[in-house]
Amino acid sequence: MSLTDTRIRQAKPKTKPYKLTDGDGLVLLVQSNGSKLWRRRLRVNGTETMFAIGRFPEVTLAEARDAARAAFKLAQQGINPATRRKASKALTASAQASTFKALARTWLEKKGKEWTQATLRQRKRLMEQYIYPRLGDFPAGEINSATALDVLENVHRAAPSQTAFARQCISGVMGQAIIRGIADSDPVYILRDQHKAPKTKHHRPLEKIEIKPFFDALDAANLQEPTRIAVKLAFWTLSRSREIIGARWNEFDLDTGVWTIPAVRMKKRELHVVPLPTQAVEALTLLRKLMPNREVLFPNSHDPRRPASHTFLNKAVTRLGFRGFSAHGIRATGSTMLHDMAFRSEVIEHQLAHVERNKTKAAYNRAGYLKERSQMMQAWADYLDALTSAGNVTLLRRKVS
Repeated sequence: MSLTDTRIRQAKPKTKPYKLTDGDGLVLLVQSNGSKLWRRRLRVNGTETMFAIGRFPEVTLAEARDAARAAFKLAQQGINPATRRKASKALTASAQASTFKALARTWLEKKGKEWTQATLRQRKRLMEQYIYPRLGDFPAGEINSATALDVLENVHRAAPSQTAFARQCISGVMGQAIIRGIADSDPVYILRDQHKAPKTKHHRPLEKIEIKPFFDALDAANLQEPTRIAVKLAFWTLSRSREIIGARWNEFDLDTGVWTIPAVRMKKRELHVVPLPTQAVEALTLLRKLMPNREVLFPNSHDPRRPASHTFLNKAVTRLGFRGFSAHGIRATGSTMLHDMAFRSEVIEHQLAHVERNKTKAAYNRAGYLKERSQMMQAWADYLDALTSAGNVTLLRRKVS
């Protein structure tokens, strides 16, 4: 007697498993735990076997019958349907693993150990927004220069400054494909000169005469005090915006006036020790009182456990209305004026965390210059105070021995 959907649903579990027969070798195995499993009895090359089709109701009666007939045809050809299914799944898994998106995830995971978190987030956004929609499901071995060019053209129209990064991302992923034998060549290599990079806009420094108006505007602006402190901390330390925004209290020793930024947060993945002038220590002491029980100095307004947005500092600076000047120009301002104050170039470069190529020399210089950098940054903070408290201040020059 053939099975019906109603009979299958009404079948109750018993102490021991039992079978309901549909015909042509198809049976439903009712387990003692209540699960109902489709099976097809087959003989392949003289050997009897039971082929597992699936579970009811995920596999309906009609689908089970179709699968049973297909399995029987394979068995007649001497092919074990279970072996064929395993091979098919393996082929599907292999195909999925060789798609551009699958390889990209592996590549990004690897590069994430070398990049800063900000760079990793930027590259992931670039992939999600422009690259995955067109290349994500493509088998990497089938991507050619024409396909890649179409993607890069789209990026160049929407965000010209991101084109080079997009090309680097595609090239990096294709490198993974070549290593794994999935692709023979990098289709974007030939496109390396296809799009000209937009001219870099350098962030201008403030002129000496602009320092007092800038700090006056900062003090008068409708900003929260932590925001004001963040901008001043950028001047007092000449650290990058991302380093300040991501700062955590466990990096600071206010008793000794030292801020130790871990390598993972630095652009070049090198630990950086920042001497803090007394002005910075006082401001940070105030900040801690204003915002107690916080891990980060400048928390996100939506989630105080996370740092503020990466645009937080730049928005505060540009609101002050100094044309062509942004948070990025603070470091240029400090560098220019410190050179004018006759401090040694290599000491200034170490304060700016421009990494020495020779690792051994870098470690030596990082420790060796700390005292000199401390003196320099205190002189710099004092000079800013002098500029902002009077209308006309003579440039303080370091006495060179």
